[in-house]
Amino acid sequence: MFTFAPSVPALGPMLAAYAQIPLGLTASAAIAAGALTGWLGWRAGGGTRRPLAKAA
Repeated sequence: MFTFAPSVPALGPMLAAYAQIPLGLTASAAIAAGALTGWLGWRAGGGTRRPLAKAA
């Protein structure tokens, strides 16, 4: 990002606006997004349930 940002003029104002967001809000949003991603991945990877084998 830091390599390409100077060559894209539109990124300057966007990054300046992002820098004004408080750290706590940014960190909370990142933690919430990570938790949501983990939960959705856990649910998606569950697969189908197999019936239990009956005891002979």
